[in-house]
Amino acid sequence: MEVGNQSQFNGTATDADGDSLTYLWNFSDSPSLTNGQNPTHQFNTTGTFTVFLNVSDSYGGVLADRVNITITVNDTRSPTASSLIYLTTHHLQEDGANYSVNGTWFDYSGIFSMGLTYRNNTQTLTPTQTCSDGNTTWNCSWNLGALKVGNYNFTINSTDNYSVYHTNSTTYSFSVISCSDSTENGDETGIDCGGSCSACASSSSSSSSSSSSGGGAGGGGAATTSTPSVSSTGETEESSEETASSGEAAASEVALGTSTASGSGSSSFSQDVLLEEGQKAQLTLNQDNLAVKGLDLQSKVNKQTTFDFLYLESRPEKTKELINVYQYFEINVNLSEDEIEKAVISFEVPFTWLGEKNFVKDSIALMTYENDKWVKLPTEILNSTETSYLYQSKLKHFSYFAITGSEASGNIFATLGNMIKKLLPDHFGMRQIVLVSLVLIIILLSVVYYALRDKE
Repeated sequence: MEVGNQSQFNGTATDADGDSLTYLWNFSDSPSLTNGQNPTHQFNTTGTFTVFLNVSDSYGGVLADRVNITITVNDTRSPTASSLIYLTTHHLQEDGANYSVNGTWFDYSGIFSMGLTYRNNTQTLTPTQTCSDGNTTWNCSWNLGALKVGNYNFTINSTDNYSVYHTNSTTYSFSVISCSDSTENGDETGIDCGGSCSACASSSSSSSSSSSSGGGAGGGGAATTSTPSVSSTGETEESSEETASSGEAAASEVALGTSTASGSGSSSFSQDVLLEEGQKAQLTLNQDNLAVKGLDLQSKVNKQTTFDFLYLESRPEKTKELINVYQYFEINVNLSEDEIEKAVISFEVPFTWLGEKNFVKDSIALMTYENDKWVKLPTEILNSTETSYLYQSKLKHFSYFAITGSEASGNIFATLGNMIKKLLPDHFGMRQIVLVSLVLIIILLSVVYYALRDKE
């Protein structure tokens, strides 16, 4: 059973005299009792609980043996942001040189660690952090310092305090503008207001709405506030989504990272993890540009280390050629093969890519680079969503990786059809492709027939 979820309990009893019955439940997580035949109950702490049911009739008759069941309550979710306030567009003259982010995070098992890193076009930086620990809730603020005009993104990593760690990593983007940047930024006087912002619209994080300002908003964009709502099953859902900052450059940086050379990449995800011998650590990734979605690791040692997942735009330098690649990525961590008990990585491949390449889902494989060559790792399908398949592979070490696919093997007609499709114009439909394929097959069989007849 998941902590924080509402669950229904059902009790059934019979009375020989047909008297009305009273059901009294003891859920063991509080001194109060619950009355009702089919009550709902929510466990707000993890652990093992014994649920007792007493049944009695209106004349004092009591069920001879109390009925009880044992419930195990787990925490499988990562922390959630109950609020997050930041400016999507920061105006230097109006909002000041310093940029700050404030938020509140919640987890039923408590928060183990919080961290924020932000990135400009050249490097990843760590700002000053202040957090107050309220057991299950942490309030944190970060001061990113004085920033220059440009586009930025920042990633917030929150890890819970459950026996198996769960990490929530979310990336947001913002832009910094100025009165003297030779660009009209919303309500400024003329193209360049000469450093005076008397005509600029006022922005205030305290009076912001729950949605972010649109791209190109000037004079200090509205602050984004994210507030979750709780569904009937206890799942936390975001009631508002963060809108990308103005300008295509910022959106591109969030989706693709920043690359300065062939095979280089930018850190798409970074997380500090405290490993404990024999215990399982779980990392969850939510980066749009990175196919990797999770990593389960069991360590042989006690160690504090940092995992860096890097998206690579192209084949890493000094590695051998590889065909039919969906994505290259790299995992950096100070952990040797001898210190790893077990490591399982999960990743997604979209249906659209498989369709474009005419690859079959069972052909997807994760490759790792070792001993100066690409080595295929055992890969299996976990499940699928509306848009992609989710795969997992077991790792022995961390280095360069590549996700690859291939066409169906052993079908000469499928292979011939794919070859013909590549040779024909793009406007040819499936009917034309089939007709051309049939004509070519007839010609091929005729050539074979006459060749064999001449030999006879």
